[in-house]
Amino acid sequence: MASNTPEDLLKIARLIAAEKLGELSDSQKNMLSKWLKENDTHRSIYQKLSDSHDISPYFRETTSWDAGKAYVKIKDRLYPEPVRIHRISYFRVFLRYAAVVMLLTGAVFLTTHWLKGKKPLPADEFAEFKPGTQKAILITSRKQQVNLGTEASTRVIPEQDVIITDEGQTLYYTETSSEARADTAAAYNEVITPRGGEYTLILSDRTRVKLNADSRLRFPVSFSEGIREVELEGEAFFEVEHAEKIPFIVHSGSLDIRVYGTKFNISDYPADEILQTTLVEGKVSVQTEDRNLEMKPGQQVRYDKIMKSAELIEVNTDIYTAWIKGLFVFENESLESILTKLSRWYDFKIEFESEDLKWLSFTGDLRRYENIMPILNMISMASDIDFKIEQRTILVFRAHKKKDNNYKK
Repeated sequence: MASNTPEDLLKIARLIAAEKLGELSDSQKNMLSKWLKENDTHRSIYQKLSDSHDISPYFRETTSWDAGKAYVKIKDRLYPEPVRIHRISYFRVFLRYAAVVMLLTGAVFLTTHWLKGKKPLPADEFAEFKPGTQKAILITSRKQQVNLGTEASTRVIPEQDVIITDEGQTLYYTETSSEARADTAAAYNEVITPRGGEYTLILSDRTRVKLNADSRLRFPVSFSEGIREVELEGEAFFEVEHAEKIPFIVHSGSLDIRVYGTKFNISDYPADEILQTTLVEGKVSVQTEDRNLEMKPGQQVRYDKIMKSAELIEVNTDIYTAWIKGLFVFENESLESILTKLSRWYDFKIEFESEDLKWLSFTGDLRRYENIMPILNMISMASDIDFKIEQRTILVFRAHKKKDNNYKK
């Protein structure tokens, strides 16, 4: 390969990725072999990229990725004006494009010391940002606060008409009697997950609710006859126990989500402008101020809180439910949105050097229970973004700009 244009560099990065999957054609093998024979730098790059053992599953999940469109988008962002690629920067430019390929296909495996001219993020500074754990606070009907997730053994928590069992990761509600209690006022509990926490509840009707970080669910300890209602703030995944004649209603912000038995995700954080209801299985109706939207599996209702308008769209539900499977998945998502989600889980604050940085978009994934460093390093390598720590705040800025006093290294 005679030239070292960005297009050529991207092709080579894709060939190395394809070789890892065992999907190289004979002509592609010859192309890669020829490139390797050109000089020692090529062979060094190849060896470093080939040392990873964990990228295949990520690549296989994104076989429909359009590399051409992705390249144009990344090139326009990295090089808004024509740039001559000098010989001295070849190693750096190649690895930048290799990192883009790996980022767009979700392979979090590049180590930052490969990138000459740009130092890796200091791991010791970011080590304090630990992934979240199974923890929450239960507020009983008597206003007793119980810390959940701290006990190694099963314990029983007293409450009206039910037995509450905490098993360290899941809270179970079991009715002491199957008779309806129309003659008594319902006793309500509330479960609150802090930043850096998550917890699972099994309600008295056997509905399973998994609460994401920085969320709260208010619910009756025992549902009355004819209706099941809960209140949500934040994000939760519901697996509602089927009951043909008893609807399950989630009150979230300005919306009422009504179901009879289904699996769906709701994300409604107070600071977010958009409320999202994503249906995985079953059937859901979403009631806004003036509309009733019937959802089918694979659809999402996006409600704009400012404009007070709702739209029904087709989505890949795996993206919006990845968190319950131990993953963060980002698809063409803004940097502000990505860091906001990470901040709830790793418990940090965010400060951007300028507003335009918030709208840069990235695609990739991260294992939810691992260190935050891989995704920050990949964002940094695939762009001119850099990060710095001040106490528990992550500062976001452009690496090539001169920093003011608040951003000094």
